[in-house]
Amino acid sequence: VLAMGLGVVSAGIALMLSASMLRIALPSEVATAQIVRNTTEWRSSALPMALTEGMRVFQAHLSVLMLGALSTVSMVGLFRVASSMAVLIAFPLSLFTVVSASVIARLHAQKDHERLQRLLSWLSLGMTAATFALSLPFFIAGRPLLGLTFGHEFEGSNPVLLVLCLSNILSGFFGTNAVLLNMTGHHVRVMRASWISLGVICVACPLQVLTLGAIGA
Repeated sequence: VLAMGLGVVSAGIALMLSASMLRIALPSEVATAQIVRNTTEWRSSALPMALTEGMRVFQAHLSVLMLGALSTVSMVGLFRVASSMAVLIAFPLSLFTVVSASVIARLHAQKDHERLQRLLSWLSLGMTAATFALSLPFFIAGRPLLGLTFGHEFEGSNPVLLVLCLSNILSGFFGTNAVLLNMTGHHVRVMRASWISLGVICVACPLQVLTLGAIGA
């Protein structure tokens, strides 16, 4: 409860600071600009994006739930440690995605496809390089690093972490594909792909967990 309360307080402070910074950065013309609303189009875009985000969050926890149901508690512990570290390693993916979204939308609106292609190439390169750099210490000395951070009993989570590191590097190699589709009016395709991905996980994950344990998850 305390952690949740602190999370709410910190989110509130971040909101107030960001709103204040936005108000300072906005040009004065904004106050007199004519308001343009396209509620129907916004709603038709918001629903697929909301469903996609919901499926993304569900997918992130589905492996843990299936591992808990089909394997041992120790396997769940190893997987949770590995996945927690993988989230930190994947931070550049989220950072590049958030920063690039508005730029992608602007270049698409301007029909500047050459600069958009160049931007996407650099984003892919940056995401791959950043995730590889953060993963490298665990490829070299993952077991002692995990033992030093979480305790020696969690050194066995390193093979799982290496699989997750490889997936982050591969994701970085393919770049900001979902954001590109969302920002260029193809959000329904992203939602459809998310449904397919969720279905594949529901079918493949139990089989993988039963045969390979935490690495399968």
